[in-house]
Amino acid sequence: MPAARFERRFLAHFLLGLAFLLGLSDLRAEPVINRVIAVEGPGELRLADERAVLLANIVIPLEPARAETEAWLERLVGEAVEIDYLTTEPDRWERFPVVLHDGAGADIALQLVEAGLALVEPNVADNLKALLAAEEWARTSRSGFWSDGSYAIQPATMVASDPPTYAIVEGVVRSVGEGGYHAYLNFTDNWRTDFSARFVGSNLEDLLPGRSLQDLVGHTVRIRGWAFEANGPMIEIENASQLEVLPSTDADH
Repeated sequence: MPAARFERRFLAHFLLGLAFLLGLSDLRAEPVINRVIAVEGPGELRLADERAVLLANIVIPLEPARAETEAWLERLVGEAVEIDYLTTEPDRWERFPVVLHDGAGADIALQLVEAGLALVEPNVADNLKALLAAEEWARTSRSGFWSDGSYAIQPATMVASDPPTYAIVEGVVRSVGEGGYHAYLNFTDNWRTDFSARFVGSNLEDLLPGRSLQDLVGHTVRIRGWAFEANGPMIEIENASQLEVLPSTDADH
């Protein structure tokens, strides 16, 4: 290949790659308008530019709700939406976490949570406060899957982790512990078999700003996350919004 032709081709590929990278770096600069062309899963959409996006900070935990959520999202297909990209990098499944607004300016994830079709799963800071308030409203109003008992806040003494499921757990912290790189909140006297919440020790200052684990003993907390089996049911705390300290009652102490 002649040198001049090779240089032109190299320059064209270089400029194309640079434009793509600059486009990614600008994703967070301001909201962009795009069109939804397909619903590819619960909370997952395909856009006209072929990007896959995922509604941030929510999870659809139940099979009946998954089908209903996908049907609810189908109304967006063909519509223009406003997209706030929350990262410049996709996840391992090549999806970008986003906050999405429909043509009327309504937050899509917020609407799903209010309808009792999704739960809050904190992973990025954007819109979390509003989502948590919407979830509380849906629960107290018995909307969607909150209405028939198919989903409920679990007492810390009765947490199911088989199969692994997204859980919201409430209970009084009885003790704290440390082991290896981890720290733990325990809710019964038998931490070897009963529910615990686990923290990576190096992240404690970020996860519990202004307080220590010991400060939580005797207080009722609400914890959310994926429950798995590790010497009994366990949830790992990776985001400060996974843990809420609830108002104290006489029963706490």
